[in-house]
Amino acid sequence: MIGGKVLDSTTLAAMAQHRMEALLVLDFAERTASTLLVPAPAVVDAYLELDRDEAAILGELLDSGVIVVDSLTVDNAAEVAQHIPDPLLRAHEGRGLLALEVGHAALLASSRGWPVVTCSTARWAGATGVRIELILDK
Repeated sequence: MIGGKVLDSTTLAAMAQHRMEALLVLDFAERTASTLLVPAPAVVDAYLELDRDEAAILGELLDSGVIVVDSLTVDNAAEVAQHIPDPLLRAHEGRGLLALEVGHAALLASSRGWPVVTCSTARWAGATGVRIELILDK
């Protein structure tokens, strides 16, 4: 079985911003032929954090074949909803993009036994059954 990691939007944005910690994750995946899996809502959230030049870099990264985007579909929507941590559901933004991203990433990570790579521990508060790999804390 091929190993891998699940990336959240903070890590995608950090890659596009040439943050060394994030680029090391990308380099390791390329050298070991491991998979970097990204939930589709994380792509949207990452683009919202980037300027035009950084967004172009993210587009190139997504087209490179190293990063695989997992779609949010009718088939996986119920499972994604079940993986949204309670604190996010109670928060004002609980039914927004962040909740979708975290729920989708948690589903991908827990079903594969892979860690979620992030630059923000706060968004993962209350998440259970998910191993978090913090590369920097913004």
